[in-house]
Formats: sequence, structure tokens, C-alpha cells
Amino acid sequence: MLVLDVETAAQARALAVPFPRENEVFVEKEHGSLKDPAKIAEWKAKQRSNWETEIAAERDAWKGTCASNGALSRLDGRIVAVGILHSTIDGSEPMPVVACKVDESRERDLVKFAIDALAHNERTARDRVVTFNGHGFDFPLLFVRAAVLGVEIPSEIDIDAFLRRYNKRPHTDLRMVLSNWDMRFEGTLNGWCAAFGIQNEDESTGADIGRMVEAGDEDGIIAHCKHDLVKVLKLAERLEAARLI
Repeated sequence: MLVLDVETAAQARALAVPFPRENEVFVEKEHGSLKDPAKIAEWKAKQRSNWETEIAAERDAWKGTCASNGALSRLDGRIVAVGILHSTIDGSEPMPVVACKVDESRERDLVKFAIDALAHNERTARDRVVTFNGHGFDFPLLFVRAAVLGVEIPSEIDIDAFLRRYNKRPHTDLRMVLSNWDMRFEGTLNGWCAAFGIQNEDESTGADIGRMVEAGDEDGIIAHCKHDLVKVLKLAERLEAARLI
């Protein structure tokens, strides 16, 4: 098996959407009963402070929404990491390989890395490619970003086959198998791993990737992606043993 996972973040243009209240001006209200100038001044200062706190909280929430929505969008998202993991047949510990670039100008390198890995697998080993939510997210995003960035997808990769629903080869989406291809069915990778008793050694989630990108924390993104790869592989092995894939 070849496990593939991508980590995403919002494109800069998706984060540049203006905050709806950005140009709002504070409007001071008069107190109807206070007479003491000191108390009036204190009340007005508190009024402004509350408004500034409210605006700051809404701005942070707005930025978080833009980042989250952008990261999950084929239109506004971009790839910041690609992870590959080959299962082994000799019982040795598989070694995840993760390419990561938080610089948006380097996304093309990541897309090419993923496409090259898939093409090499199709030319040589033709291992089953396994993802978690690859039908709904990873592959549609990867192929669209390849088109946008001008990365050629070689003929060895049968795009239709990778995106075809109700199909387990060449691509097996564990989420679709577990939900019987019901896109509305709830269930995260961590949730399914917990159901199968697979230990989760990573406290971060995909929701943390945007923060890591903003901080330039490539090591944190790589560590998260590696953990996801291992969890997907372990879950795939359990499903394969049960003859579900």
C-alpha cells in the first residue's frame, strides 16, 4: 500500500478578504444620569475599551473563518505539505516521507512531488493508493492545483479512476469504505482510529495547520502529517485484515 496525505492552508488572497467592520468608527454614547466628570470619563473609557475588545475578537474570528474555509476550498486553498508512506512486507517500521513548504510560491514543488510519486507508483509497483477522505478532498484538490499551477499529470495516472466513486482501486478512500460512500456520514480519522483502538500520539489536528503556516512552523506540519500517515496505514491494515478493502 501507498498512503498519501496532503495538508492545506488558505491562499493569501483568501485571507485578504476585508473584515466587514474594519472601517467602523467608535460612536461615543452619552450617559443619561452621571454628573461627576471623573465617573463620566471612566464610563466613556470603559465604553471604548469594550468596543475595541469586541472588534478585536470579531476580527480574530473572521480571520479564523477565512483561514478555515480557504484551507478546505479547491478555489481558495493551497497545499503546504504532501506525505507519502509505503507499507512494508518484511515487518520493518515504515518510514513516512513528507515534503513541506509554507511559502506559497513553493506550492508547485509540492504538487509535482505528489504527482511524481503517484506516477512512479503506477509505472512500477502499482500499489493500492490509500487515503482518508481522498475522494472528497485530497485528490480533487491535488488535481485542480496541478492544473492551476501547470503541473503535468502523466498518462500513467488515470485521473478518472482515482476520482471514481464506489471503487477501491487504484485508490481506496477509507472514509468512503467506512461510510459506504455516504458523503454526509460523520467520522474523522481520529474518531475511526479510536473506534479501532489505534493510539493517537498527535494532539494537533488539521485545524491547527493554518496557525502553523502563519508561524512558519514547517516542523510541526511535518510531524502532524507523519502521524496522519501512520494512522491511515494502521487503519487500512485493520480493514484489509477484515476483508473490507
